[in-house]
This record gives sequence, structure tokens and C-alpha cells, in this order.
Amino acid sequence: MKNMTYYKYSLAKKGKSICPECNQQTFVLYIDNETGNPLHSTVGKCDRANKCDHHYHPKQYFADNPVSFDSSKKYTPLPKSSPKTTTKPDLKPSFIEHELIKNSLKNYGKNIFIQWAAAIAGAKRVNEAIARYYIGTSKHWEALRFSR
Repeated sequence: MKNMTYYKYSLAKKGKSICPECNQQTFVLYIDNETGNPLHSTVGKCDRANKCDHHYHPKQYFADNPVSFDSSKKYTPLPKSSPKTTTKPDLKPSFIEHELIKNSLKNYGKNIFIQWAAAIAGAKRVNEAIARYYIGTSKHWEALRFSR
């Protein structure tokens, strides 16, 4: 048995439409092989090879008309986007004040994260992490402290 190639779209076996190029009823549409429906009225090939030879491939159609594939397997063309002429907003960098960082590098006895990490990884490894990553202590997290 030969290895057969399956194509998502193929030219219809019967029926012809008006060719968008030569306006003759010689245009064979591409159909979706799963549903049997035509892909689009402009996607196909004119049979007048010597005179018209118009051929609009499915690949060209999808390049010109990006689509969204939804769960029901229907193909919905996405709206063509206009060239982007938006300007970037004037963003100012944000940062934490140096003094605030410096003041947070203490009170590790009250820091529930540091206490938890030290219980798991040990004090030496946690102290290395504090020094490397500038882990600080904040009053913000004191509300989360609870007793068992």
C-alpha cells in the first residue's frame, strides 16, 4: 500500500463558478476536504489555462486573510489590521528608593519568609540568599502571621 498524502484543501471535482479574473464560468473552487464546503468564492483555479490561468491558492488566501480557528472547526477571518501608527506612551522608569531598600535589610527575626526558608534550607544558605538577592523585611506581611 502506497503512503498517501492527505491535503486539507483540494480542487472541487464538479461544479464551476465565475472566474474573478476573466468572468467566465470556468473557475474551480478549493474545498475543505473535512467539511466539503468551499474555502472562499475567490480561492480556486480557472480552467482556461491558455487564456486566463488565474490561480488563487489556499496558502495565498490565508496569508492575505489571517484566520482564527475556534473549537467548532469553523474558520473565521480576522479583521485586517491597519498599519500600526501608535506612539509609545512616555513611560518613566519606576524604582524603589535606595533608603527604603537599606532600611528593609534588617528585622529578619520578624520576617516570616526568612523564618520559613531557614527552617527548610538552613541559616547559612538563607543568609547567602539575603546577601545575593537583597531580601528585605516589610511590615506589610505582618498581617499574614498567624499562630497554630
